[in-house]
Amino acid sequence: MTNTVETPAERILRVASARRNRALAMRQAGLTYPAIGMELGCSAERAGQIVQRALADNKRDNPEPAP
Repeated sequence: MTNTVETPAERILRVASARRNRALAMRQAGLTYPAIGMELGCSAERAGQIVQRALADNKRDNPEPAP
């Protein structure tokens, strides 16, 4: 078993991805952007940006098949 150490950059990416996933899950559960912002400790506007980024990431990673 190898013991790998996470670099600071890798940690930042992992934490940001988890935050986006959490924000998207809250939005899908019906929370408003102000409520999501309160949970994440940011503004409603920033919460909306985070959710939009999560949606874009999901669309990029899971493209819809052509008809």
